[in-house]
Amino acid sequence: MDVAKRVGSDILDGKPVGALDKLKYRLGDFMIYGPLRNAMGLSRIRVAYTAGAAIGPELFQFFRSIGINLKQLYGQTETCAYVCLQRDGQVDINSVGQAAPGIELKIAENGEVLLKGVSVLKEYYKRPDATAEVLDENGYFKTGDAGVIGANGQLRIIDRAKDVGKMASGAMFAPNYIENKLKFFSHIKEAVCFGNGKDKVCAFVNIDYEAVGNWAERQGIPYGGYVDLASKNVFTISSWVYGRGFGRSASLQILAIAKLLLWFAPCSPSRSASRTPSRADREHVLTRSCVLSLKTRRWQCAAATGPGR
Repeated sequence: MDVAKRVGSDILDGKPVGALDKLKYRLGDFMIYGPLRNAMGLSRIRVAYTAGAAIGPELFQFFRSIGINLKQLYGQTETCAYVCLQRDGQVDINSVGQAAPGIELKIAENGEVLLKGVSVLKEYYKRPDATAEVLDENGYFKTGDAGVIGANGQLRIIDRAKDVGKMASGAMFAPNYIENKLKFFSHIKEAVCFGNGKDKVCAFVNIDYEAVGNWAERQGIPYGGYVDLASKNVFTISSWVYGRGFGRSASLQILAIAKLLLWFAPCSPSRSASRTPSRADREHVLTRSCVLSLKTRRWQCAAATGPGR
């Protein structure tokens, strides 16, 4: 599988790959990847698309590494399926691709994605009031999603526009986007981010007790409970977070986490794992939780060390 991870996506995209790696991949395809695709019922798939909520980068890369041409697209009911999609050779895990032919795409001042084109709705049936709410004066459809367009023309969906705030500098702040990205790491069970109206972004993370416990056993690290285990996993989490581009030098500004803190206790049972944190949840954590600084390893009260202070 190491060969597949290293060159599988490049082979799909038609990029140059060394002769030895090509040979190894073909042997792997005959003995492992091909039978695996067949077992999943995907042996005859020529192209596959994923849409909706983002899937983890490891899962996305896995499917592509074994020869499944998985790509991402973006659309809504009002746009008659897709309006953006990734083309062969232009697959980026962080984006949903370029605008489809006949689609005009732009970003509003508040960061909302606006669309106009051949497949976008003309109006809601006998609902002029609802139509007026979603179409601006120039006929652009308001998607309700916030996003950014990269230099390569690919759209990156950040969050729902209503959940996006602004930092003191005027930069976009999308807490749900950061939280979901953090939770792709198996050691992180929950994450809550702050930064709206602040100078810096602060993220509180809560470890997954079972996953981190298994990690500690494999490493031969003894621990005496949740607090002890969390403190011993501090630098593993911080290394993963900043190694994935969440630090001050993040390529996307909204991912620049200046302060990362660790919850000292499991999540409150009132928090549902099936939903994203609300503003009330964030206020509760900010005023009630005590945390362990990943840099100093000192316990601090969150109310006294809030983000931006």
